[in-house]
Amino acid sequence: MASSSSSDFSSGEITAPPKQRKGPPFMMLVPLIYAPVLPLIRIGFRHNPVLRDRLFYGVLAGAFAHGTYLMYPFNLKYMMLRVNEDAFLFRCWLRFASKLN
Repeated sequence: MASSSSSDFSSGEITAPPKQRKGPPFMMLVPLIYAPVLPLIRIGFRHNPVLRDRLFYGVLAGAFAHGTYLMYPFNLKYMMLRVNEDAFLFRCWLRFASKLN
């Protein structure tokens, strides 16, 4: 009884398993830097409240931007494809609407 299974290598194609990166994921470790820096900014710039607040909120915004980047990676190619698709649909709608009049 000859049946093909996942362990059948008769086709001659043997692929290597994907290589795993060695070392720590540095992008995931950046919050370990933000965590102690934020209180140090509040303490260190206590005598200059304007600079302290601007620096604190700037670093905080950077931390949120970094977290957003990790959760939803920015994909320019997808966004451009989506914009082009929307523009195409809009042009088709305009042609259709102009034929109705």
